[in-house]
Amino acid sequence: HQETGNTSRDCVICPVCQSYNLIQSDANIILCSGGSCLRLDIVQDGLTLPNLRTQLDNVYKEHGLSCNGVLSFGMVNQFGITTLQAVCRNCRCNHTVV
Repeated sequence: HQETGNTSRDCVICPVCQSYNLIQSDANIILCSGGSCLRLDIVQDGLTLPNLRTQLDNVYKEHGLSCNGVLSFGMVNQFGITTLQAVCRNCRCNHTVV
């Protein structure tokens, strides 16, 4: 589901639903264009969509070095802080993406 005006290189697929692109709003929020499955308030972190793409690539590469299981992603709220987490049922690892 590619948005008009973006090249495939610019697109970041939502790791949670794996169906829609992530977008960065003018209010510095990264969210899934298909719904409410992912929402990251990035004002205080200085995170950008390209930074998030790099973080996701690093998590996939790191995990792939030791496991061939499939990562699943979700938003986790702990102690008032919401993070994007990657979990593998095969090796039982848990990565904090951001």
